[in-house]
Amino acid sequence: MRLIKREKGLSGFYLWRGQEVLIYRDKILIGDKEFETRPKDDFFAENDCLTRSVLGGGGECQIYNNGDFEDEVVKYGARNHHFSPDVYYSKERDREKGVEKYSFIENGQEYLFEVETKDFFMRMQYVPSHSILILPSFDERQLHFYTKTGERLWVYEEKEIVEVGGLFLSANEEIFESKAMKVWRSPSVVDDVVVIVSHIMTEGIYKALGFKIRTGEKLWELRDEDCPNHLFEGDDKMLYGCLTIFGDLILCRLDPFTGKFDKWVVKSDKGLGVCSWNVSMHNNRLYYGSNRPGCEFGIIDCGKKELVESVFLDLKKGYQIGAPIVSDGKVYVFGGGELRVYEL
Repeated sequence: MRLIKREKGLSGFYLWRGQEVLIYRDKILIGDKEFETRPKDDFFAENDCLTRSVLGGGGECQIYNNGDFEDEVVKYGARNHHFSPDVYYSKERDREKGVEKYSFIENGQEYLFEVETKDFFMRMQYVPSHSILILPSFDERQLHFYTKTGERLWVYEEKEIVEVGGLFLSANEEIFESKAMKVWRSPSVVDDVVVIVSHIMTEGIYKALGFKIRTGEKLWELRDEDCPNHLFEGDDKMLYGCLTIFGDLILCRLDPFTGKFDKWVVKSDKGLGVCSWNVSMHNNRLYYGSNRPGCEFGIIDCGKKELVESVFLDLKKGYQIGAPIVSDGKVYVFGGGELRVYEL
Protein backbone atom coordinates (compact mmCIF):
# COMPACT_ATOMS: atom_id res chain seq x y z
CA MET A 1 0.00 0.00 0.00
CA ARG A 2 1.10 3.54 -0.70
CA LEU A 3 0.27 6.54 1.49
CA ILE A 4 -1.27 9.18 -0.78
CA LYS A 5 -2.77 11.68 1.69
CA ARG A 6 -2.47 12.94 5.26
CA GLU A 7 -4.85 15.49 6.75
CA LYS A 8 -4.41 16.76 10.31
CA GLY A 9 -6.46 18.94 12.65
CA LEU A 10 -9.77 17.16 12.07
CA SER A 11 -12.52 16.74 14.63
CA GLY A 12 -14.32 14.14 12.52
CA PHE A 13 -14.28 12.21 9.27
CA TYR A 14 -16.83 10.33 7.17
CA LEU A 15 -16.96 8.93 3.67
CA TRP A 16 -20.20 9.85 1.91
CA ARG A 17 -20.95 8.31 -1.49
CA GLY A 18 -17.23 8.10 -2.19
CA GLN A 19 -16.56 11.72 -1.16
CA GLU A 20 -14.47 12.70 1.83
CA VAL A 21 -16.32 14.56 4.58
CA LEU A 22 -13.71 16.47 6.60
CA ILE A 23 -15.00 18.09 9.79
CA TYR A 24 -12.99 20.86 11.44
CA ARG A 25 -13.85 23.03 14.44
CA ASP A 26 -15.18 25.86 12.27
CA LYS A 27 -16.04 24.27 8.93
CA ILE A 28 -16.93 21.09 7.10
CA LEU A 29 -15.64 20.11 3.65
CA ILE A 30 -17.75 17.76 1.52
CA GLY A 31 -15.84 17.04 -1.65
CA ASP A 32 -15.24 20.52 -3.09
CA LYS A 33 -18.04 22.16 -1.03
CA GLU A 34 -17.34 24.12 2.17
CA PHE A 35 -19.83 25.00 4.92
CA GLU A 36 -19.45 26.84 8.21
CA THR A 37 -20.20 24.82 11.33
CA ARG A 38 -22.07 25.86 14.45
CA PRO A 39 -20.97 24.96 18.01
CA LYS A 40 -23.68 22.32 18.50
CA ASP A 41 -23.71 20.85 15.00
CA ASP A 42 -23.87 17.06 15.05
CA PHE A 43 -22.94 15.46 11.72
CA PHE A 44 -23.54 11.80 11.00
CA ALA A 45 -23.05 9.70 7.87
CA GLU A 46 -24.57 6.27 7.35
CA ASN A 47 -25.62 4.24 4.34
CA ASP A 48 -25.06 6.98 1.74
CA CYS A 49 -26.84 9.59 3.89
CA LEU A 50 -25.21 12.61 5.57
CA THR A 51 -27.26 14.47 8.17
CA ARG A 52 -26.79 17.51 10.38
CA SER A 53 -28.68 17.87 13.64
CA VAL A 54 -28.23 19.63 16.98
CA LEU A 55 -26.38 17.96 19.85
CA GLY A 56 -28.88 17.02 22.52
CA GLY A 57 -31.82 17.35 20.11
CA GLY A 58 -34.35 20.14 20.17
CA GLY A 59 -33.46 21.55 16.76
CA GLU A 60 -33.93 20.92 13.08
CA CYS A 61 -32.57 17.88 11.28
CA GLN A 62 -31.15 18.36 7.81
CA ILE A 63 -29.96 15.96 5.13
CA TYR A 64 -27.27 16.71 2.55
CA ASN A 65 -28.66 16.60 -0.98
CA ASN A 66 -27.72 18.23 -4.29
CA GLY A 67 -24.82 20.16 -2.79
CA ASP A 68 -26.62 21.64 0.22
CA PHE A 69 -28.29 20.75 3.51
CA GLU A 70 -32.08 20.54 3.30
CA ASP A 71 -34.63 20.32 6.10
CA GLU A 72 -35.77 16.77 6.69
CA VAL A 73 -39.23 15.83 7.94
CA VAL A 74 -38.96 13.86 11.18
CA LYS A 75 -42.12 12.18 12.48
CA TYR A 76 -40.87 11.19 15.93
CA GLY A 77 -37.91 12.35 17.99
CA ALA A 78 -35.00 14.49 16.85
CA ARG A 79 -33.72 12.71 13.73
CA ASN A 80 -34.25 10.01 11.15
CA HIS A 81 -32.09 6.89 11.13
CA HIS A 82 -31.23 5.82 7.58
CA PHE A 83 -30.73 2.35 6.13
CA SER A 84 -30.54 3.96 2.67
CA PRO A 85 -31.64 7.34 1.24
CA ASP A 86 -35.18 6.00 0.76
CA VAL A 87 -35.43 3.68 3.77
CA TYR A 88 -35.36 5.17 7.27
CA TYR A 89 -37.20 5.42 10.56
CA SER A 90 -37.78 7.69 13.53
CA LYS A 91 -38.97 6.84 17.02
CA GLU A 92 -40.26 8.42 20.21
CA ARG A 93 -40.84 7.13 23.73
CA ASP A 94 -44.35 7.50 25.17
CA ARG A 95 -43.79 6.96 28.89
CA GLU A 96 -47.46 7.29 29.84
CA LYS A 97 -48.51 4.48 27.51
CA GLY A 98 -45.33 2.45 28.06
CA VAL A 99 -44.60 2.17 24.34
CA GLU A 100 -42.14 3.29 21.73
CA LYS A 101 -43.76 4.80 18.66
CA TYR A 102 -42.16 4.12 15.28
CA SER A 103 -42.46 5.63 11.84
CA PHE A 104 -40.80 3.38 9.25
CA ILE A 105 -40.59 4.69 5.69
CA GLU A 106 -39.58 2.62 2.68
CA ASN A 107 -39.62 4.16 -0.80
CA GLY A 108 -42.22 6.74 0.22
CA GLN A 109 -44.55 4.30 2.01
CA GLU A 110 -44.94 5.02 5.74
CA TYR A 111 -45.72 2.37 8.35
CA LEU A 112 -46.71 3.50 11.85
CA PHE A 113 -46.69 1.13 14.81
CA GLU A 114 -46.09 0.94 18.56
CA VAL A 115 -44.06 -1.51 20.62
CA GLU A 116 -44.86 -2.13 24.28
CA THR A 117 -41.76 -2.06 26.48
CA LYS A 118 -40.72 -1.19 30.02
CA ASP A 119 -37.30 -0.29 28.65
CA PHE A 120 -36.42 1.46 25.40
CA PHE A 121 -34.75 0.15 22.26
CA MET A 122 -31.42 0.99 20.69
CA ARG A 123 -30.86 1.58 16.98
CA MET A 124 -32.74 -1.10 15.08
CA GLN A 125 -31.58 -3.21 12.16
CA TYR A 126 -33.50 -3.77 8.92
CA VAL A 127 -33.37 -6.97 6.87
CA PRO A 128 -34.90 -5.92 3.53
CA SER A 129 -34.85 -9.43 2.04
CA HIS A 130 -37.43 -10.45 4.68
CA SER A 131 -38.94 -7.01 5.50
CA ILE A 132 -38.00 -7.65 9.13
CA LEU A 133 -36.92 -5.15 11.78
CA ILE A 134 -34.68 -6.24 14.67
CA LEU A 135 -35.03 -4.11 17.82
CA PRO A 136 -32.33 -4.53 20.51
CA SER A 137 -33.28 -3.65 24.08
CA PHE A 138 -31.20 -1.10 25.98
CA ASP A 139 -30.25 -3.64 28.67
CA GLU A 140 -28.68 -5.89 26.00
CA ARG A 141 -30.79 -8.88 27.04
CA GLN A 142 -33.38 -9.03 24.24
CA LEU A 143 -33.76 -8.85 20.47
CA HIS A 144 -37.31 -8.22 19.21
CA PHE A 145 -38.23 -9.29 15.67
CA TYR A 146 -41.01 -7.36 13.92
CA THR A 147 -42.26 -6.97 10.38
CA LYS A 148 -42.01 -3.49 8.91
CA THR A 149 -45.77 -3.14 9.38
CA GLY A 150 -45.44 -3.65 13.14
CA GLU A 151 -46.39 -7.33 13.45
CA ARG A 152 -44.48 -9.00 16.25
CA LEU A 153 -42.82 -12.24 15.14
CA TRP A 154 -40.72 -13.43 18.10
CA VAL A 155 -38.33 -12.32 20.82
CA TYR A 156 -34.94 -13.69 21.75
CA GLU A 157 -34.23 -13.21 25.44
CA GLU A 158 -30.85 -14.00 26.95
CA LYS A 159 -31.52 -15.47 30.40
CA GLU A 160 -28.24 -17.23 31.07
CA ILE A 161 -26.37 -16.32 34.25
CA VAL A 162 -22.76 -17.46 34.56
CA GLU A 163 -20.87 -17.98 37.81
CA VAL A 164 -17.51 -16.30 37.28
CA GLY A 165 -14.62 -16.77 39.69
CA GLY A 166 -11.40 -14.89 40.15
CA LEU A 167 -11.62 -12.94 43.42
CA PHE A 168 -9.46 -14.68 46.04
CA LEU A 169 -9.74 -13.84 49.75
CA SER A 170 -6.99 -16.32 50.59
CA ALA A 171 -4.97 -18.99 48.86
CA ASN A 172 -7.75 -21.52 49.33
CA GLU A 173 -10.90 -19.43 49.05
CA GLU A 174 -12.32 -18.11 45.79
CA ILE A 175 -15.45 -15.98 45.49
CA PHE A 176 -17.71 -16.52 42.50
CA GLU A 177 -19.78 -13.71 41.05
CA SER A 178 -22.97 -14.09 39.04
CA LYS A 179 -22.85 -12.27 35.70
CA ALA A 180 -25.51 -12.09 33.02
CA MET A 181 -24.77 -12.89 29.40
CA LYS A 182 -25.48 -9.95 27.09
CA VAL A 183 -26.61 -9.95 23.47
CA TRP A 184 -24.57 -8.34 20.71
CA ARG A 185 -26.92 -5.74 19.21
CA SER A 186 -26.12 -6.33 15.52
CA PRO A 187 -26.83 -9.98 14.65
CA SER A 188 -25.74 -11.37 11.28
CA VAL A 189 -28.32 -12.55 8.76
CA VAL A 190 -27.54 -14.95 5.92
CA ASP A 191 -30.45 -16.08 3.74
CA ASP A 192 -33.19 -17.03 6.25
CA VAL A 193 -30.87 -17.59 9.24
CA VAL A 194 -30.05 -15.04 11.93
CA VAL A 195 -26.95 -15.62 14.05
CA ILE A 196 -27.13 -14.18 17.57
CA VAL A 197 -23.98 -13.85 19.69
CA SER A 198 -24.11 -13.47 23.48
CA HIS A 199 -21.14 -12.74 25.68
CA ILE A 200 -19.58 -11.68 28.94
CA MET A 201 -16.86 -9.68 27.28
CA THR A 202 -14.71 -9.06 30.34
CA GLU A 203 -14.50 -12.81 30.99
CA GLY A 204 -14.01 -13.97 27.42
CA ILE A 205 -17.22 -16.03 27.49
CA TYR A 206 -19.05 -16.27 24.15
CA LYS A 207 -21.82 -18.31 22.60
CA ALA A 208 -23.51 -18.14 19.21
CA LEU A 209 -26.92 -19.45 18.19
CA GLY A 210 -28.59 -19.86 14.81
CA PHE A 211 -32.34 -19.32 14.32
CA LYS A 212 -34.82 -19.13 11.48
CA ILE A 213 -35.31 -15.40 11.23
CA ARG A 214 -39.07 -15.44 10.74
CA THR A 215 -40.12 -18.13 13.20
CA GLY A 216 -37.36 -18.18 15.81
CA GLU A 217 -36.80 -21.92 15.32
CA LYS A 218 -33.45 -22.78 16.89
CA LEU A 219 -31.02 -24.54 14.55
CA TRP A 220 -27.77 -24.85 16.49
CA GLU A 221 -25.70 -23.52 19.39
CA LEU A 222 -21.94 -22.94 19.65
CA ARG A 223 -19.80 -22.16 22.68
CA ASP A 224 -16.26 -21.01 21.94
CA GLU A 225 -14.26 -18.31 23.70
CA ASP A 226 -12.69 -17.30 20.36
CA CYS A 227 -16.02 -16.57 18.62
CA PRO A 228 -16.13 -12.88 17.59
CA ASN A 229 -19.30 -10.93 18.32
CA HIS A 230 -18.95 -8.92 15.09
CA LEU A 231 -19.17 -11.05 11.93
CA PHE A 232 -19.30 -10.36 8.19
CA GLU A 233 -20.76 -12.40 5.35
CA GLY A 234 -18.10 -13.59 2.90
CA ASP A 235 -18.35 -14.52 -0.76
CA ASP A 236 -19.06 -18.13 0.25
CA LYS A 237 -21.94 -17.16 2.61
CA MET A 238 -19.79 -18.04 5.60
CA LEU A 239 -19.40 -15.52 8.44
CA TYR A 240 -15.93 -14.13 9.12
CA GLY A 241 -14.40 -12.09 11.89
CA CYS A 242 -11.06 -11.58 13.59
CA LEU A 243 -9.72 -10.77 17.05
CA THR A 244 -6.60 -11.25 19.16
CA ILE A 245 -6.31 -13.91 21.86
CA PHE A 246 -3.14 -13.80 24.00
CA GLY A 247 -1.14 -12.13 21.24
CA ASP A 248 -2.45 -14.31 18.39
CA LEU A 249 -4.44 -12.62 15.62
CA ILE A 250 -7.12 -15.16 14.78
CA LEU A 251 -9.26 -15.35 11.65
CA CYS A 252 -12.57 -17.05 12.45
CA ARG A 253 -15.15 -18.63 10.16
CA LEU A 254 -18.65 -19.60 11.27
CA ASP A 255 -21.09 -21.56 9.14
CA PRO A 256 -24.45 -19.81 9.75
CA PHE A 257 -26.42 -22.88 8.67
CA THR A 258 -24.73 -25.54 10.83
CA GLY A 259 -22.75 -23.68 13.50
CA LYS A 260 -19.45 -25.25 12.40
CA PHE A 261 -16.61 -23.03 13.64
CA ASP A 262 -13.05 -22.84 12.29
CA LYS A 263 -10.15 -20.56 13.14
CA TRP A 264 -6.63 -19.83 11.93
CA VAL A 265 -3.76 -17.90 13.52
CA VAL A 266 -2.59 -15.38 10.90
CA LYS A 267 -0.13 -13.41 13.06
CA SER A 268 1.53 -13.75 16.46
CA ASP A 269 2.53 -10.54 18.21
CA LYS A 270 2.14 -10.02 21.96
CA GLY A 271 1.76 -6.27 21.51
CA LEU A 272 -1.08 -6.56 19.01
CA GLY A 273 -4.66 -5.98 20.18
CA VAL A 274 -7.64 -6.25 17.83
CA CYS A 275 -11.28 -6.05 18.94
CA SER A 276 -13.77 -7.78 16.64
CA TRP A 277 -15.92 -4.64 16.29
CA ASN A 278 -12.96 -2.53 15.08
CA VAL A 279 -12.99 -4.38 11.76
CA SER A 280 -14.58 -3.84 8.34
CA MET A 281 -14.96 -6.08 5.30
CA HIS A 282 -14.47 -5.37 1.60
CA ASN A 283 -14.12 -7.83 -1.30
CA ASN A 284 -13.82 -10.84 1.02
CA ARG A 285 -11.01 -9.25 3.02
CA LEU A 286 -11.10 -8.09 6.63
CA TYR A 287 -9.53 -4.71 7.45
CA TYR A 288 -8.68 -4.38 11.13
CA GLY A 289 -7.62 -1.44 13.27
CA SER A 290 -5.40 -2.14 16.26
CA ASN A 291 -5.00 0.36 19.09
CA ARG A 292 -1.66 -0.99 20.19
CA PRO A 293 0.83 1.78 21.13
CA GLY A 294 1.27 3.77 17.93
CA CYS A 295 -1.68 1.98 16.25
CA GLU A 296 -1.69 -0.39 13.29
CA PHE A 297 -4.08 -1.53 10.60
CA GLY A 298 -3.94 -4.62 8.44
CA ILE A 299 -5.64 -6.78 5.83
CA ILE A 300 -6.65 -10.45 6.14
CA ASP A 301 -7.69 -12.42 3.05
CA CYS A 302 -10.58 -14.70 4.07
CA GLY A 303 -10.17 -16.97 1.05
CA LYS A 304 -6.43 -17.53 1.48
CA LYS A 305 -6.69 -17.52 5.30
CA GLU A 306 -3.65 -15.27 5.61
CA LEU A 307 -2.50 -11.80 6.60
CA VAL A 308 -1.85 -9.86 3.40
CA GLU A 309 -0.30 -6.71 4.86
CA SER A 310 -0.05 -4.65 8.04
CA VAL A 311 0.93 -1.00 8.45
CA PHE A 312 2.29 0.57 11.64
CA LEU A 313 1.03 4.18 11.94
CA ASP A 314 3.36 5.54 14.65
CA LEU A 315 0.66 7.77 16.17
CA LYS A 316 1.20 9.60 19.44
CA LYS A 317 0.70 7.78 22.72
CA GLY A 318 -2.97 7.44 23.67
CA TYR A 319 -4.34 7.96 20.15
CA GLN A 320 -6.82 5.42 18.79
CA ILE A 321 -8.13 4.54 15.34
CA GLY A 322 -11.46 3.18 14.18
CA ALA A 323 -12.15 0.41 11.69
CA PRO A 324 -10.58 1.20 8.30
CA ILE A 325 -12.97 2.30 5.54
CA VAL A 326 -12.39 0.92 2.04
CA SER A 327 -13.74 2.53 -1.12
CA ASP A 328 -12.67 2.90 -4.75
CA GLY A 329 -9.28 1.29 -4.29
CA LYS A 330 -8.39 3.34 -1.22
CA VAL A 331 -8.17 2.65 2.52
CA TYR A 332 -9.14 5.47 4.90
CA VAL A 333 -7.78 5.36 8.46
CA PHE A 334 -8.84 8.04 10.97
CA GLY A 335 -7.65 8.61 14.51
CA GLY A 336 -6.14 11.26 16.74
CA GLY A 337 -7.56 14.03 14.55
CA GLU A 338 -5.63 12.75 11.54
CA LEU A 339 -6.82 11.11 8.33
CA ARG A 340 -4.52 8.89 6.32
CA VAL A 341 -5.45 7.58 2.88
CA TYR A 342 -3.68 4.62 1.31
CA GLU A 343 -3.86 3.36 -2.24
CA LEU A 344 -4.41 -0.39 -2.49
